[in-house]
Amino acid sequence: MKYMGSKARHSRAIIAAMSVRPNEVYVEPFVGGANLIADIPATDRRAADVDEDLICLWQAVSAGWTPPEQFTEDEYRAIRAAPVSPLRGYAAFALSYGGKKFGGWRRDKQGVRNYVAEARRNALAQFPKLRGVRFDLGSYESLDIPDRAVVYCDPPYAATTGYASGGFDSGGFWDWARKLSARCRVFVSEYTAPADFMPVWQTTVANSLTQNTGASRAVEKLWVIAPEWD
Repeated sequence: MKYMGSKARHSRAIIAAMSVRPNEVYVEPFVGGANLIADIPATDRRAADVDEDLICLWQAVSAGWTPPEQFTEDEYRAIRAAPVSPLRGYAAFALSYGGKKFGGWRRDKQGVRNYVAEARRNALAQFPKLRGVRFDLGSYESLDIPDRAVVYCDPPYAATTGYASGGFDSGGFWDWARKLSARCRVFVSEYTAPADFMPVWQTTVANSLTQNTGASRAVEKLWVIAPEWD
């Protein structure tokens, strides 16, 4: 699904770098557009996010929900004031410009592309792969993560714009990831990391999130601390 900061283009490379086995528990505390977890081979897949609309959507998708064939701009405007529902969550991201939550109705200048149809085609390809995934509403700190799980984190990036992070505590997050790494394999997507984390994969990406740098490209990295257990 279209989602701001999505790793969809790099999902195969990131999944290969993590080497998740089918018998492992896989956890995503910042599931976002669920583009990675859809292709993870683990039988036991768990995910969470703090966005109520997003989790409402994914819980419905896990049970078999699919989006409607038609959806109009007027309906998009009206649903912003509607209660939380799977359709509201879908419209908020999949039908919004750049995948930013209610960032504006997706359209092109020529009025040729049918973004509603495109979003639905993408959904019909992705959503069946999310059947049976456990989706929970809550922060990464509140998750009950079993020992030896594989944990992939894509948190709000430090010193970037575009995420409504609400003052996300990057330092606190890295402390949490460091402690969790003592009993789980923890992978983190970020541009930079503390000195005790090392990159196991990286790629140069077009970047619209860096703040006040004037740069148009950045190096996306996957960071890890080697676990203390075999």
